[in-house]
Amino acid sequence: MVAACGALAACGRFDFDPIAAIATDAPAGCTHTFCDNFDRPTGVAVGWTSSMVTGGTLAIDNSTSVSPPGSLAVAFDASNAGVAYLSESFTPLAQTGVHYAFDLDLETADTTGEVDIADLLWLSYPAPCTGLGFFVVRTRDLTPAQLVLQETYNNCAGGNIDTPIPVASSGFSHLDVDVQVGAAGVAHVQVAVDGVLQIDRAVQVDVPPSQLELRFGVPFTAAVNAPWSVHYDNVAVDLR
Repeated sequence: MVAACGALAACGRFDFDPIAAIATDAPAGCTHTFCDNFDRPTGVAVGWTSSMVTGGTLAIDNSTSVSPPGSLAVAFDASNAGVAYLSESFTPLAQTGVHYAFDLDLETADTTGEVDIADLLWLSYPAPCTGLGFFVVRTRDLTPAQLVLQETYNNCAGGNIDTPIPVASSGFSHLDVDVQVGAAGVAHVQVAVDGVLQIDRAVQVDVPPSQLELRFGVPFTAAVNAPWSVHYDNVAVDLR
């Protein structure tokens, strides 16, 4: 668990020392295990392991950002909703924890659909789980539909646990997700929005050291009924 630091209200952004520089194409001055500020004119997937687009668009947008000039833009509508995301695989293992952060501007007229925003998946997980991860999701399981941290425990621990994440109704918000590796009850997850701690809870399954995969953008959609546009900036991942 991250030190309290006044309940993180005045901590600003988390910053951990990297284990290794994973991304050979990371921006100059990157001090994280992996980062991308999308400040390039083209080449949306430069520096990432892979990308996937089965609907909508995935592009660099040099008209809006937190750190000019660029941001990542994902856009799709009800007729072509699918997935559009970048993927990064991480080795070495996250031995004690992992942190990921990004700036998010969520623009939508959709009222019922579910859209994943960022999925951090464990590639090794304890039995009887068949999947483990910590996702940021605009869920349809709560009324009204809203942004949540989704603790994803496939076939164990009661399945998904959704905890609301309050973000600005317009413009960018900065999200930090921090997961401490460990046995059930010791493993811990925290989420801060614009430097203010919003979620702080123990995880009730074992969260082992593991190779990880970050799917960033829109890796899942369901029941979308109107156009979506999402902008992202300043992705940073730290393994420790």
